[in-house]
Amino acid sequence: MRHLVPHVLGVFAWVWVGLFAFPSEVMAQSVQSVSARVATLEQQMSAVQTAVAALTAQDATQTSQIAALQAGAATQAGQIALQAGYIATQAGQIAALQAGVVPVGTIIAYSAETPPPGYVECDGTPLARATYPALFAAIGTAFGAGDGSSTFNIPDLRGQFLRGWSHGTGRDPDAAQRYLFFVGGATGDHVGSYQFDAVQSLAFFSGALNPFGPFEVVAGGNSIGGNIVHLSNGNETRPKNNAVMYAIKY
Repeated sequence: MRHLVPHVLGVFAWVWVGLFAFPSEVMAQSVQSVSARVATLEQQMSAVQTAVAALTAQDATQTSQIAALQAGAATQAGQIALQAGYIATQAGQIAALQAGVVPVGTIIAYSAETPPPGYVECDGTPLARATYPALFAAIGTAFGAGDGSSTFNIPDLRGQFLRGWSHGTGRDPDAAQRYLFFVGGATGDHVGSYQFDAVQSLAFFSGALNPFGPFEVVAGGNSIGGNIVHLSNGNETRPKNNAVMYAIKY
């Protein structure tokens, strides 16, 4: 290391000599170096400014696009709200038409074991008057008064046939003896009244007929060796039938 000291000192000596002997050349080189660095920095600053301008332009474009999207979303939201209003109006109109076409209290024969929307099965269930106000207004307590204050009965038509109301025509000869089905229900010749099954009185005979007179279906009339016939083929008298669910509109 010691042998390098003279060389280092020599280099410093020559530098000092150069500075003092040729100051203009040294300054010129320094100025040129600084100028070059300044030019480089200016180029870099220009590039940065160009990039900032590009980013600013992109930001403005994106801002415009966002504003356009927001305007489009607001327009679509307005259209959706308008369509929702139309749908609600149409739903109300449909409900009004349905109510007008099928009055509350209408009984239908339905071909499934679950009633359709807007109907309940005619199974005699007591319903709350406050929950089914329209149905209660339509049928009242004709089919039963429920608990007498807060409920009412709907008809129980399970396993039964319907019969048109005689309404004083005499076509139901036993109308005056019609019963109530549930407590508080209608009786007599009124809608909602109930009638038990019955078989009309008949009398006829089997055996040889009297050839000397007309045959009449009367007891003791014109028969020879006749016997009263009793027929039994089931547990009830009924026509051919198919089972359906009766449901009432509420």
